[in-house]
Amino acid sequence: MKVTWSSTEVICVDEELCKLEDVSQINYQQIEHLNISVRVFILPCPLIATGLKVLNIMHNYVESLTGVEKLVQLRTLKCGHNKIQNLHGIFDNLVHLEELWLNSNRIELAELSSLRPLAHLQTLILEPNPCCKEPMIK
Repeated sequence: MKVTWSSTEVICVDEELCKLEDVSQINYQQIEHLNISVRVFILPCPLIATGLKVLNIMHNYVESLTGVEKLVQLRTLKCGHNKIQNLHGIFDNLVHLEELWLNSNRIELAELSSLRPLAHLQTLILEPNPCCKEPMIK
């Protein structure tokens, strides 16, 4: 098992692990940075880690971000290379989000209106996605 952690950061790169809850001794209330990328996880992740500031779930089989809207302290969300299609309601409460990676998903142009609440967003990585084929996005 390749799981490392400190008091505020957890990095998991174990392809055999199905649930982060299977790793004991992690205090989810203190975690600020959670990296469960590279085909480790399917959401919902342990969303009891409400103090998260960085969440990396890239390169998984994630189809929905449901539950992420509860992570109101989030500053960075990396969820590229998944199967995400629907963004409705996910970002309504993520007012602190500054960096969002949505590349290589299944996001259509109509879903981009869900990004409107992100007033502090500085970095948005979208391409490639179906919405990027629209001439106005280029």
